[in-house]
Amino acid sequence: MPAATNRSTGRPVPQKGDQTAVQAQALEAKKAEDAAQAQAEAVAEAEVASFEKKKVVIDYYTDADKPLAEVVEDEVTSTLPYREVTIKYGIENMVFGRKIIRQPEYRKDEKGEDTWEMVRPAELGGLRFLNFEEGRRYRLPRELADHLDEHGYIFH
Repeated sequence: MPAATNRSTGRPVPQKGDQTAVQAQALEAKKAEDAAQAQAEAVAEAEVASFEKKKVVIDYYTDADKPLAEVVEDEVTSTLPYREVTIKYGIENMVFGRKIIRQPEYRKDEKGEDTWEMVRPAELGGLRFLNFEEGRRYRLPRELADHLDEHGYIFH
């Protein structure tokens, strides 16, 4: 008597007492279940990444530990110290300016106002290397946003 076959897979149906075939069938079912779960997780991760790319604003470069200036609702956005922009192209290891560790100090005149005579120069840190992902929104200092805009890296 020939062994019965599964029409969808073309493999023989396990016979009573055939433990190897039963175990192989269980492993195939588990493998299929794991693959379905992995695909569902990948779809969920892609949805999260898509949402973040559209809605989340990355604030790496505005010295976020310092409070931003108070913004009056009627104030024109061109006077803000920062801009929120969407980057057109990915940029890796772009150098823009230096970290200023300490501002320069100037000699005071009789009225207590700064003169042009410098007492102590500014203390500068290392170069700033910046990375941007294509299509992401960033909050950037105004000077950096203007620089990227001049070179065509910002969507309008």
